[in-house]
Amino acid sequence: IDKISTRDFSKYWEWRKHNYKQKEPSNGSLVRERTSILNLINFCVERGHLTKIIDIPKPQVDMFRRRSTFTEGEYKKITRLLREWVKDGKVLGKWRDRYIFQQYFLILSNSGLRVGELRHLKWDDVKPKKRPDDPLVVEVKGKTGKRQVVFNKGSDEYVRRLFDLRTKHLGSTPPLNEVIFVNYSTNKLFTSMKNSFIGLMKFCNIPLEKDGINRTLYSLRHFYITRRLSQDVSIHLLSKNVGSSIDMLERFYSHIVTSDVSEQITKTTRTIRKKESYPTTYPWITYEKQKQIEYKVE
Repeated sequence: IDKISTRDFSKYWEWRKHNYKQKEPSNGSLVRERTSILNLINFCVERGHLTKIIDIPKPQVDMFRRRSTFTEGEYKKITRLLREWVKDGKVLGKWRDRYIFQQYFLILSNSGLRVGELRHLKWDDVKPKKRPDDPLVVEVKGKTGKRQVVFNKGSDEYVRRLFDLRTKHLGSTPPLNEVIFVNYSTNKLFTSMKNSFIGLMKFCNIPLEKDGINRTLYSLRHFYITRRLSQDVSIHLLSKNVGSSIDMLERFYSHIVTSDVSEQITKTTRTIRKKESYPTTYPWITYEKQKQIEYKVE
C-alpha cells in the first residue's frame, strides 16, 4: 500500500467508471468509495504502514451533472391527474395506498425533504403551530444532522389528510411516535414508494427518462429546489431548509441561481383556499380556537 500515489487514484476513477458488474457506478457512489478508501489510508497511517496521508482527488467525470426534475408544465399535469389516479384505484383495491402516495408526492415537492427523511418522519416530529397562518415545520434527522424544515404554505393540508385517514382506520388518534407514512397492513413504515411513482408517471403519460437521466422520487426534491430558486428565495435560507451546502446548490443549480435576496423561505404564489371547520384536533396545532379543516376520507 505504500507504493500507491495520488496519480494512481486519478487513473483509478476512470477505470472504475468502466469496470462494474451490473450498472455503471454513479458519481455519488464513487464519492462514497473515496470516503471508505480514506478511512483505510488513515488506519494505515495510525498503524505505521504509511508515513503520511495520501491525497486522493475526488472523481470529476460528470461530477456535477444537473439533476433530473420536472418542468412546471409536467408538474401541473401530474397534480391535476393525481386525484383521478387515486379515484381509479378504488376498482383495483388500491385506493388507500394511492391516497397515501398522493400526500407523499405533494409533501416531497413542497418541502424539499429527502425521501428517507420523509419516510422516517413521525407525528411528534411536527412542530407546534402558534398562529393559524404559520407554515408547517417538522424536525428531521438527515445527512447533515438534525434540522427544521419549513413546508410551503398550505402544505399542512396533506399532513392533516394523513392524520384523518389514520384516525378513521384506528378509531382513535394515532400514537405520536408512529411514522406518518405507515403501512396499514404491517403497521410499519413503507419500504418503498417506487412502484406507486412509476404507476403515476405512466398514468399521466410522463416519461421516466429525461435528458438521458431517469426521474425518481428524488426528482421532487430537485423540483422544489429549482422552483424556490427561480422565485428568488435566498439561497442561504434554502440551503438550511434542504440540508445542503450553498456550494452544492450553486454547483448543481447554477442555471437557476439568478439573485440572492432576503425573502422568506415560505414565499409562494399559491392561492390558499378557506374551508369550513371540523371537530378534529391536530396535536401540532396549539393556538386557541384552532380552525380545523374537513377532508372527506372514504
